[in-house]
This record gives sequence, C-alpha cells and structure tokens, in this order.
Amino acid sequence: MVAAKRQRFAAGLGLTAMLVTGGCNAADKELAARREQVLATIDLGLASEEPAVRAETIRLVGKLGDPALVDRLIAGLEDPDPGPQAAATEALLRMGRTEAEAAAIAHLVSAPEALRKQTLVIAMTSTREPFREEAVSRALGDIATELRLAAIGQARLHRVKVEERTLLKLISDPDPTLADAAMQLLGERFPEAASRALIALLRSEEAARHTQGLRLAVYAPSGSIWPLLRSYALFGTEAEQGDALRALAAMGDETVAERIRKLTLAVGPAEVARTLHAAAGLSSTEVAEQRPLFRKNESLEVRRASFDAMIAAGAPLSDWIVFLDDAEVTLVQAAIRQMQTLDSAVSTRALVDALAVTAHPERLLRSILVAAEPDTVMVLVQAMGPRLEAFIDSENAEISEVAARLLLHDPSRKSVQAKLLDSNKPTLTYALLDSTLEQGAGNQEVAARFAQDDLYFVRLGAQLHIWKLGAAYQPAAAN
Repeated sequence: MVAAKRQRFAAGLGLTAMLVTGGCNAADKELAARREQVLATIDLGLASEEPAVRAETIRLVGKLGDPALVDRLIAGLEDPDPGPQAAATEALLRMGRTEAEAAAIAHLVSAPEALRKQTLVIAMTSTREPFREEAVSRALGDIATELRLAAIGQARLHRVKVEERTLLKLISDPDPTLADAAMQLLGERFPEAASRALIALLRSEEAARHTQGLRLAVYAPSGSIWPLLRSYALFGTEAEQGDALRALAAMGDETVAERIRKLTLAVGPAEVARTLHAAAGLSSTEVAEQRPLFRKNESLEVRRASFDAMIAAGAPLSDWIVFLDDAEVTLVQAAIRQMQTLDSAVSTRALVDALAVTAHPERLLRSILVAAEPDTVMVLVQAMGPRLEAFIDSENAEISEVAARLLLHDPSRKSVQAKLLDSNKPTLTYALLDSTLEQGAGNQEVAARFAQDDLYFVRLGAQLHIWKLGAAYQPAAAN
C-alpha cells in the first residue's frame, strides 16, 4: 500500500518525466532543462553557509521522495553541523528505500553521541523492518536511560522483537522507571520467564532485590505468589503493603478495592499513578468513582494514569471532554481519538464548543490536525472557518500556522492560499508548501506563482527551494 501511494505521488509530481535527460521532441527537452534548473537550486541550498538553510533544503528535498536525489541526501550525513546531519538521516529513513535506510543506519555507528541518540529515536519511529529492529536493539544497549525507555516503548508499540535476556538484565536496573518498563514488556512477551524472575527476586535474602520484586510484582502477577502478597499486604511495612496491594489489584483481587482507594489518597503523585494503573481492572464502585477525579491533577503522570484507567473502565464520552484543555498535547490527541471512537458526531460538536472557550487554542488546533479523522477536520473547518481565518493574523506563531494548515484542508479556499502566499511568515510559507506537495496537482497555480517570486529567495532562503521544486516537478504548473 505504501509503495503504491509512493508511485502515485511520484506520478503526480511528474518524476518519471523529469528523469528524462533528452528526448525526441521539444517537450522532453524542456523538461530535462527544467530538471537541471531544479538540481541547481537544490545544490545552491546545500552549499549555503547557513546550517539552517542546508537542513531545510535537505528536509524539503526528502519530501519529494525522488530516488535520483538519494546521493545528495547521503552527502548530507557528512555535513559538519548536526542539524543537516539529522535532517539527512530522517529524510533517508523516511524514503522507504533499502539503500537509503541502510546508509542512515550505518551512519549511526560513527555519529557523535548527541546525534546518535537523536537519530536512533528517529530510526525507531520512522523506519520499517528490519531497520526499526536494529535501531531498537542499538538503543537498548545504550547507557542512556531515556533512550532505552524510548526503545522499550517502540518495541511495545510496533511489536519489535526484543531478546528475553536483554529484558531480564534491565529489570535489575537501579532506575525504577526503566526496570518497571522492562518487566512490563517481559511479562507481555515472556510470561513464564517474568514469573520465574519475580519469584527469584521475592525469595532473595538481599533487601534491595526483595524490594525490587515487590515493586515489579504488579507487572507480572502470578497465582503462585498470591499468599505471599496477601501476607505483605497485612503485615508488611507501609511501603511493602502498598506494593503488595497494587500487585493484588493487578491480579483482580476485588477484596483490596477499599484499601486501594485509601492508598490512592494517601501517597504521592508517582505512587498514585502506579496505583491507578494497577487497579484499572477492578470493577468495584469505590475504585471506579475515583478514576475521573485525577483528570486535572497537577502531575502529568497521574493524569496519564487516570486516562489509561478510564479507557480500561470504558468511561463515557462526557468524561473525556476535560482532557481537551489539558496542558499535555499527547493527552489532548488521545482524548480526541477516544471521543471519536465513542461517537464521532457528538465528539465533533464537543470540539467546536471546546475551541470557543479554551484558553490555549493552539494546543487544541494542533491536536485536531494530528488526531482527528479527515471528515471531522473538514466539518470543523466549515464550522469554524471565519474564526480560523482570523487566527492566521494572530501574533501567536503556532496558532497562526495550525489555523492555516487546517484551512488548507479545504482546497476551495483560494483566498487563504493567496493570503499565505503573500505572507512574510516562514511558518505560513511552510504550511502552504506542505499542502502543495501533499495535494499534488491541486495547487499547481499557487506553486507556479510562488516560483516566479524570486524575492522570497532573499527573504526566506530555503523555502524557495521547495517551491521551485514544486513547480518544476509539476509540468502543468509552468504552462
């Protein structure tokens, strides 16, 4: 499917014709000449003294997906500045071509530490097998806790293969967040190994290992340790009781529901989050009524735990509206997806209402752009069109940009395209150029007009490169 989409995109941009270096008629020769002009424009951007211009040129060239430009992207890996290097790595990883991805992955071996970490994250989130698996494997072997956590997250999300011995090693890591994540994945992939490791920890005479075992029991509940957990829940220290209660809740022991409710009110944010996660499967009224109470907690960790517990409990659509004004964009996006799953029409009306009252429209607008279904976006654009057009003039650059991107989903709004074309704001220029490339021939007139305005080359530098590319790669735009 991806390959077919890429072929349609290439055809829409006239890449096949552009590869012609000569021909039997004037049209072929004209296309060849225009391609040479395009390549000269690319090379001019890549030769810029400004790293930002080189990076933006690389990013935008990568958007074309032209196999003939791979060599220029690979050359970007050797740029003296990390910005163009990262842009080249990302562009190569997103091309969907084996040789391009292989070059980017190979570059990770010798890259400086900061860039290696950045590009490993890009590799894990952007590539297909087997390159994602290799990137995850490399990241799990790194010394950076944040990178290893990201690798475990990607392994869970994409079902990337991870060796059992790697996870067994990580559950003993002194960082509790990393150990928790490793045990959670171990319990999902290798339940028997997780159970054996857990029992070994609980039976250990070393206090630290014993404490670690109680903490990790929530991620790999086993019936064989139920009596031991009950004992700790009754007679252990305060910390031991808390861990034991969470593990019992994770096993579905409804008899601990009231104690779990009290525990949630008595501990700090980190432990509240763990308790909410552990008790997500309990059906007791005491626990169910408590979950939505944490939707506005100051701690992001607690709000995320509340969100997950509410999903597990099947919370109604009305409970998710509060998240539309959350300070964390990923939670806003997740709430939009959840609401649309429950009732698309009602969620669309709720989004319109929320946009009218929110104190941070930029967060909600960007979340709608990322998470909402295309039909929902169009309904919102039609319902909020005048207000979105007013947002374009906002002094807040993010509000202005996202409003423009939303409005560009409706190709009939020619006045918006013209307004963006005449704007001196780089973010609005990016919005329009991205729309032109994504919609192919739909905006040829705009692309051609922009390509003729050489003043933009002086004012906005790299942006002009892609507009000249956009016009030249669409033959009809120059007619």
